[in-house]
Amino acid sequence: MASQPSSYAAGAPSAPIVKAPGFPVTVNGSVVDNKHSLYPLLLYRDITYFPMTWNYTRALGMTTAWDPVNGLAIGKQESCDPVVCQDLTSQENSEKELKATLVPFPVSVNGKAISNAEEQYPLLLFRNIVYFPMTWNYTHDAFGWTTSWDATNGFGVQACEKAPGADAKQTAALNIANGGQLAVQGVWIYMNPANKYYGPNSLVKMKLDGSRKQTLSEDNALSINVVDDWIYYTARDKAADKNLGIFKMKTDGSQRTQISSAGAYSVWVRDGWIYFIRGSFGIMGSASIEKIRIDGTGHTALGNARAMSLYSVGDDLYYPAAFHGDNELRKLEPKN
Repeated sequence: MASQPSSYAAGAPSAPIVKAPGFPVTVNGSVVDNKHSLYPLLLYRDITYFPMTWNYTRALGMTTAWDPVNGLAIGKQESCDPVVCQDLTSQENSEKELKATLVPFPVSVNGKAISNAEEQYPLLLFRNIVYFPMTWNYTHDAFGWTTSWDATNGFGVQACEKAPGADAKQTAALNIANGGQLAVQGVWIYMNPANKYYGPNSLVKMKLDGSRKQTLSEDNALSINVVDDWIYYTARDKAADKNLGIFKMKTDGSQRTQISSAGAYSVWVRDGWIYFIRGSFGIMGSASIEKIRIDGTGHTALGNARAMSLYSVGDDLYYPAAFHGDNELRKLEPKN
């Protein structure tokens, strides 16, 4: 959480015990992929800590300056980047407790010196990166950010205006990253409410308030993308352990069409193209990343990457790939 009152005494041990937050975190409306972050967000004494990397300081509108005598100076600038760029790795971060250290050099915030060793929520050092506490004094008083917290959406910090369409992109990215069982467009939800091994399954639509529910098809749909007035999805026969291909239909349930019979998963629809993974993944697998136009033409293999999944960060797609036993996170080059 951000600034929940605490009964902890002031001051902190020299090697504070930290862990990853057990809730979602958003920055300017963008969801943080903490599981794959090179510098993950941390939780200490129920306060969320952010790494002072170049990308996060720009997204939060912060300035940093360092010199050997005065140490680290943290300040506020008037502008910030609406979309936070994330440093991601294919290795998943541990959910276990970890050790950080107190920042050993002088620190000032907006020109005011901080007695870090005496602070209830001191600045921390983890993986050689300074971590900043998201307390009310800092987020609200020092930097003027808007913060939010609830049990469903977790902790959110808004340092500047969201980029146009940020909420829609965030919702779509979360949907596909989690298997694509539910997509939202406007006031409508498109979903596979059952996703059972042995039917019945269905692709349905309903209003956000649960009204006007209607069945569009009997497909066991996943990787649901809604673009304009079309729904794109994969269908799977779970009992036979077989992907049936990529399909599309109008949002009213008409014009159901099979685009490809490829056994596809982790499907993303971008700029008139459908990007997907086909085959088995892992070190010994043969999964390839492929693309096909939404009209079914132009089927192209983009390479055998032994990819495990596709992830969206901003306008780019990334994939963790297995080579010689080592995982690497690579940016997809759609024009290849």
